[in-house]
Amino acid sequence: MPASFPPTPVKVVTFAASGSYTPSPGAKHIRITVISGGGGGGGGAQQASGTGVSGGGGGGGGNRVTGTFAVAALAFPLTVTIGAGGTGGTPAAGANTAGGNGGGGGQTSAGSLTAFGGGGGAGGQLNNTSGGGGGAGYSGAGGNATGATGGTAGNFIGVAGGSGAAPSTGTAGGGGAGSSAAGASAGGGVSSGHAPGGASGGGVSSAPASNDGGIGRRGLNGATQPLGGTSGTPNGADAPTPEGVDIVGSSGGGGYGNAAGNGGNGGAGKRGAGGGGGGSCLNGSTPGAGGAGGAGYVAIEEYF
Repeated sequence: MPASFPPTPVKVVTFAASGSYTPSPGAKHIRITVISGGGGGGGGAQQASGTGVSGGGGGGGGNRVTGTFAVAALAFPLTVTIGAGGTGGTPAAGANTAGGNGGGGGQTSAGSLTAFGGGGGAGGQLNNTSGGGGGAGYSGAGGNATGATGGTAGNFIGVAGGSGAAPSTGTAGGGGAGSSAAGASAGGGVSSGHAPGGASGGGVSSAPASNDGGIGRRGLNGATQPLGGTSGTPNGADAPTPEGVDIVGSSGGGGYGNAAGNGGNGGAGKRGAGGGGGGSCLNGSTPGAGGAGGAGYVAIEEYF
């Protein structure tokens, strides 16, 4: 920002739905923060006892893009388009069936400033790992996961989704976590200042044994926060309210993988973060649905 800017904006205008923006009279500069939609987590699967089943993969995180502009250099009104969060994957509806895949997050823009969405996580798989959605990059959306394969990283430093495990740490949208063939879950991908990926749901091992859901990630600093589902609380935790007007949200926790009952639902992400994967179960019970990805968001700070 120019050295003449005050330390804090005089006014902040936010958008959670599409619209248009015209600056307040007298505003000289604006700082725009654009956050895209996060990917939805995959739904849980059903499998016969004696064979491992993975939980649904977490959705990939969206991206956060900022720009500072002189008001005199832009034409108004600016068109603001808010990308939807990816839909959570449906749970398997019948015996020996994989879970449904989560949907990809939508693109968000304000004028010429654009952020691309995170990829959807794969549904829980039969005797195989599940993949997490790819994290968004600065010039491309994260890819949707398919089966055991994590979604591809978005162009320009997005993070690929994990395949049966946690993804790597990155500097753009975080990748969603995958679940192992033995049902072990993993936490969502951490991303510095950008939206984190969702945690994977727990599956069921061949023993059979239950598995807790993975833990979501806090949007502000990547710390673990939205808890995964357990035997006492099967559903993964939804992300809390974001901690600032220009900060990404947290990702959803994964649902509980239950060898003796229904699987837990994945938690929903907030403000661009990925949803958690649903927990899987044995035939005759109901697996959990994947959590929805966090919707996009725009904040415009005005300086006079």
